Amino acid sequence: MGYTGAHKEKGLSTKEFLKQELDWERKRILECVFVNPGEAYMACMDETTGKIYGEVVLISYNHNDYFNVTYKTIPENMGPFYCNCPEKILKQLNEPENDCAREWRKKCRAKIKKAQAQKVKDGDIIKFEKPIEFTNGDKLDTFQVIKTGRKVRFKAVYEQNGEHIISNNLYRITNLKEREYQIFKSA
Repeated sequence: MGYTGAHKEKGLSTKEFLKQELDWERKRILECVFVNPGEAYMACMDETTGKIYGEVVLISYNHNDYFNVTYKTIPENMGPFYCNCPEKILKQLNEPENDCAREWRKKCRAKIKKAQAQKVKDGDIIKFEKPIEFTNGDKLDTFQVIKTGRKVRFKAVYEQNGEHIISNNLYRITNLKEREYQIFKSA
């Protein structure tokens, strides 16, 4: 299955657009949640059976074209690669239709559980499984978490004679949720 190109009117939200495009005779969208730009998860009802299932929607935008939105839907029974479905959607779904759907839900729940278990607080000291190489050439694996509002930055931590020495250099670490780390010392 490929992508479908469509025109989204200016001022119409992407959620409203998807509902217009994807709500059809036998399928009703109950809820739609965006987790990343271009990645949404839906709870859909098959109106002929009453069964509620999950669906991933991948979306891209091209503002310079009349067909300014392209999208692709992947039902859970096709075993989507994207597994960032929020619990809010998963709770609404009926029993999985097949092993692909069952495995997809299992991966989504594992990601949710990992993200909840690995929440970092301001002042925590964390150690990554593998050192991270930065553009300045530094290769570091231990950091202190510095939270300012919604921003999260990191200061390098060095061990010297059994003590932690915290540097003043701030680092930005992308894809924190995807990386393996342990909270070494909680604030």
